[in-house]
Amino acid sequence: MKFSLMFFSASGSEMSGDSGGRYDLLMDAVRLIDNSAVSAVWLPERHFAEFGGLYPNPAVLGAAVARETSCIRIRAGSVILPLQDPLRVVEEWSVVDNLSDGRVEVSFGSGWNVNDFVLAPKHYDDRRAIMHEGIDTVRRLWRGERVERVNGVGRSVQIGTLPRPVQPELPVWLTSQSEAGFAHAGSTGEPVLTNLNFNSPKILARNCEVYRENLPEGGSERAQVALMVHTFVGTDDASARRTVADPLRGYLRSNLDLRAQFAEGKSGERPEVAAAQVDAIIERGVDRILDWAGLIGGDVGTLAEKVAYFAAQGVDELVCLVDFGIDLDDTQAGIVRLCELADLMAH
Repeated sequence: MKFSLMFFSASGSEMSGDSGGRYDLLMDAVRLIDNSAVSAVWLPERHFAEFGGLYPNPAVLGAAVARETSCIRIRAGSVILPLQDPLRVVEEWSVVDNLSDGRVEVSFGSGWNVNDFVLAPKHYDDRRAIMHEGIDTVRRLWRGERVERVNGVGRSVQIGTLPRPVQPELPVWLTSQSEAGFAHAGSTGEPVLTNLNFNSPKILARNCEVYRENLPEGGSERAQVALMVHTFVGTDDASARRTVADPLRGYLRSNLDLRAQFAEGKSGERPEVAAAQVDAIIERGVDRILDWAGLIGGDVGTLAEKVAYFAAQGVDELVCLVDFGIDLDDTQAGIVRLCELADLMAH
């Protein structure tokens, strides 16, 4: 099993004004995992909401991470391509590729939150087709090809991007939760980034099976499934569960608010849910993560069983989400212990 870190904080509006410090955990964490068996960091793209609001542009933070590290892979998880111009995507990530000496990888997603599409409202209905077309354009530009565009006076011109990246080919991932998305990713031979937000273990296992059934004949060197899991490695199982329970409640409550925003954006009305029902949903979510959908614990045997469980579903890499409201010192200590666990698993 491979291990990587992901950041997706729900504290986008905290520490406003001149307080600063919003990205201290990220920068401390990437320095901690550099030269460890935790081999990569994932940076998301999130817009206009408290949930994930610290991360509107993964390329900007990727550039900062590049200068703080020397070994880890720097991954976008994910670039929502229907919101972007492929020209800008290649320009930005080529800079990060240069700053990191060729450590960039990008997972592309089609997006789902209607309010995000204020950036490109005409792209929402056809967002999946636009994503696939955009990936092809990104690949061509990354290789040094030129694309035709119309300039400011209505004249067609051939445009290429600068600076040239270090890597001759951009390592591409596809972000998906659906069986159809896994089938498509398998047919391309590209690796998949996924999560368990709406999926059961049975669905995850089936998606992984479909992915491998659709790989090109002879397989693919890059084929793998990376699964995002809420992660905290403590000193023992009981204290680890106590440490994460309340932060998880707050984190999941913020996620529910994002889902409500999505529904409001589509219908114009915010769904009304009784407080008791919200509390029940959150408690079920906390129990789900603590029991099987997360990597929460302290005993090496317990954690090894959970890793083996995910491997049995077809997962090749655990993408460890660590910034979900736990105390800063506890989070940093948990990352150190995660590195020790990854080193142990690697041997």
